[in-house]
Amino acid sequence: MIDFRVEAKIDHPFYDVVVGLGLYLTGEMFKNDKIIKKDMGKEVARLIESIEVLRGEFKKGGREALLVVIDDCSPYKVNLAGCFDDYCIVELERNVGIGHKENILETVARNWSQFLFRFDQDVKIMGPMEPLFDAFSKIPRLFCAGINSGFIGAMMSAAHKGEDYVHTPQLANGVMEWTKYFDTIGYTDPNLKYFHDLDLFYRARDNGYETVMAMESKGSAVASRAAGTMDYSETQNEAKYLVASNPSLKYYISKKGLPHIQYRPLNRTGILDPRPIKYVHPSQLALSIRNKVYEERY
Repeated sequence: MIDFRVEAKIDHPFYDVVVGLGLYLTGEMFKNDKIIKKDMGKEVARLIESIEVLRGEFKKGGREALLVVIDDCSPYKVNLAGCFDDYCIVELERNVGIGHKENILETVARNWSQFLFRFDQDVKIMGPMEPLFDAFSKIPRLFCAGINSGFIGAMMSAAHKGEDYVHTPQLANGVMEWTKYFDTIGYTDPNLKYFHDLDLFYRARDNGYETVMAMESKGSAVASRAAGTMDYSETQNEAKYLVASNPSLKYYISKKGLPHIQYRPLNRTGILDPRPIKYVHPSQLALSIRNKVYEERY
């Protein structure tokens, strides 16, 4: 079991929303086939600005929010304890990767709120946030609503002009999830680093739930490529694991070597060899952290 430390200020038994952040700051990025140094002052300032925007948005909406940060043995340290009134900072002594961080965030959030808003460290949150909450009252069987951000957001904005919500599993950067559905859909697969979101969102679809992009809720994404590489062998290995673990998914390799995931639920439901929908439980580490956080409350 990986050792961890918890610093927490939790003053309420339940919150309107948990804000979840998986943190891994290296001070480096991959650009033009080279590893270059990043301006950590600017990166940290952008991160804190996003947290402050979220804090202001939730206060404006009269919502109590708990900030949960999973520091995944980040080489570069930043103290985010004072950014929210109530917070929980979990520092891992060994890196577990993005899928496992999400599994921990979801497991902790399930205990403290009906909603988890998890966002990437390299996205600039612009708001507003209320359309994400509104989506759950407007769209039946909604599992999650994502912000309009990045390349995917630009494509959706062009293709769906005038629409408030676009039904799509292509979500990233910032996503509001209804935590009660983790009991049905399962949690993020801790073994995945590249396709963890698609795996989860397609499992939601397999279970009859919706995933949408809220076009009014904006973000500006700048890919960190913190440990990026043009060698896609690890990505391809993850794609192989993904389709072996989730029978509703297949993939093909592009000319550049990048795997592209395809949704093929009929492959799972075939008459000759029907297979159940993939389900992922909280990891043992996630459960241990959840229990420790509960002990630290108040």
